[in-house]
Amino acid sequence: MINASVVCSLLTEKFSQSTGSRKISLQSPSAREEEVTNHLAELLNTIINCHEFTVESEISLDYISDDLTEDEIDQYAVSEDSELDPDFNDTDNDDSDGLLQKFSLDYMKKVIEYYDERNPLTGKRRRSWKGVKRRFKRVTHSSYISRFRAYIEKGGTRTQKWENINNYVYHKFEQARESNLPVITTKQVTSKEEVQHSADEFVSTVRNLLPKYNPDYVINTDQSGIQLEFYSTRTLSFKGERSTAINVRSKNATTHSFTVQPCVSLSGKLVGPLFLCLKEPAGYLSENVRGRLFKAPNIVVSCSKSGKLTTDLVKFWRDNVLLPSIASHHTLLISDCWPGQSNITGIYDNINKLYRLELPKHTTTQIQPLDLFYNNQHKYIARRMFDRVLLDGLDINLSE
Repeated sequence: MINASVVCSLLTEKFSQSTGSRKISLQSPSAREEEVTNHLAELLNTIINCHEFTVESEISLDYISDDLTEDEIDQYAVSEDSELDPDFNDTDNDDSDGLLQKFSLDYMKKVIEYYDERNPLTGKRRRSWKGVKRRFKRVTHSSYISRFRAYIEKGGTRTQKWENINNYVYHKFEQARESNLPVITTKQVTSKEEVQHSADEFVSTVRNLLPKYNPDYVINTDQSGIQLEFYSTRTLSFKGERSTAINVRSKNATTHSFTVQPCVSLSGKLVGPLFLCLKEPAGYLSENVRGRLFKAPNIVVSCSKSGKLTTDLVKFWRDNVLLPSIASHHTLLISDCWPGQSNITGIYDNINKLYRLELPKHTTTQIQPLDLFYNNQHKYIARRMFDRVLLDGLDINLSE
């Protein structure tokens, strides 16, 4: 057996003799120890006396056609790796679907960079497959190397690409919500040109019909919803306060409403009484409510569970408001395209001398007289009443 201390001592004596230093007393070395000593001395002398190094590197240009399949790319990469690493084995017993889920793209890149790192002097890989396996415990088989190469070339696995797309779409959605952008359906997307064209055609049709009717009997009617309880969206708040609360009598009253339906003529007169639809949970006015209800000669009252009109309530309005107001006169009735009162319901079919025109969709804010000149005053008056009660601190519940 070679004694390392003897070899070192012999090296020390050999170099000491060459530099003229004193000799060191040594035991009698074996022939093998002297052989190793001489070999090391030659190597050291060669290294010491060498003034330049020659590094030989072999570079090859490999071409992989875009027509190759993923399996062919894997086979090509595996053959290259197996030639450079004798421990490389491409027998894969793992489930490829599981492989897609286990590793991130960054992890794959780290593995490949670690495996492909080369010695600058020899141009060969610094590490074998076994070294990679020790460093990356999760990479249990050498076939992963070739697959990692293919996935990196493609920018990740298919699952990872879908995940990136989902993350991007969700990020854009969050941006849109933070910007308070309106969300609409495709049915609501109507070009301004189409709306304007339909509005112009309707106005032209009405103008052609006006000479046939008395202005007192060219009537526009429309429903308008009014909140049960109004509240201000402006108030004082402390600087930096995350949320500011306001006080209302009933949260339910701020999200529900009742309905008013006036009628106005071309001559600028109100036609008949105002129709008022209240909100009653039972869907009808009890005797107790009727007894406490203010009775006005120019208002017709009914109710529904939601406070909104139904087809049956439109028929009630027809019989108790419209027909008594027009008697047997030739009448042109203009109303919007709400389905509950459309022509297909047959509400107006049996009324003699009545002709109804339906406003085109999305045009009411442009050409309906009640929307443009009248309905807003109902909400304005109601809000002024709520403001006065709030400012004066009056103990009055206007929503009841």
